[in-house]
Amino acid sequence: MKIAIIVLSGLVIFVFGGLLGLLITISTNQPQPPPAAIIEISSEEQELASELEELQMLFQDLQSQLNAQQAETAETAVPSISGQAAREAALEHIGGQGIIQETLLFEENGILLFEIEIINENLRHMVYINAQNGTVVRSEFFNVN
Repeated sequence: MKIAIIVLSGLVIFVFGGLLGLLITISTNQPQPPPAAIIEISSEEQELASELEELQMLFQDLQSQLNAQQAETAETAVPSISGQAAREAALEHIGGQGIIQETLLFEENGILLFEIEIINENLRHMVYINAQNGTVVRSEFFNVN
């Protein structure tokens, strides 16, 4: 009887050990990314982040240069048409009738403009004239009341 128990115990240990070995083999055979791939992806992401940061800094520099050039252009630009010619073009644009309230000269997006404010009937017109060629760039109107 002792021999049967020992043999049975050995068999149980053998079977249990085999199952345990099989489980260990299965768990270690699961596909896992190789460490080199993780380092390579991380390195690529780091390079892209660095390039993005450089491009953002370059964009900010270019934006600052553009703003400085636009400010300088606005300060030194001289209109090709007179304020009177701009007012006449604005009045013609709204039908020829109205009282001119104000005329301003300013730069917008690198273009020198006259802003002419005209009141006629119950409307306030804002007409924007290109100061270089006299064309109407845009026009807006609002109720006065």
